[in-house]
Amino acid sequence: MRRIAHKFLNDTEKEFVKSRSEIENLDLLHLFWTAKESLYKAYGLKQLDFRKNIFVQKIQWDGANGQGVGRVEKGDFRQEFQVIFSKIVLPDEAELVTAVCHGN
Repeated sequence: MRRIAHKFLNDTEKEFVKSRSEIENLDLLHLFWTAKESLYKAYGLKQLDFRKNIFVQKIQWDGANGQGVGRVEKGDFRQEFQVIFSKIVLPDEAELVTAVCHGN
């Protein structure tokens, strides 16, 4: 996830991840990735750049649950969504970060 973060995080999102503890970084990268995937699917059309057209802001994250605001912008289109995050601990101590979005 760290190796591909430059493909889906814009500068503001990168700074947010860097501002948090090293322990949180991997969760936050997964959080941004899953949120942007959810927003991409909510938009329903193709040809979105994850860095230039999909934004995740106002993140509140306690390490297990959280929320934020997602936005899709493409041409004249602009829509905000509420994004809900959660981390599920799986067997063998594996973890899964999920994001669900819904229109405001």
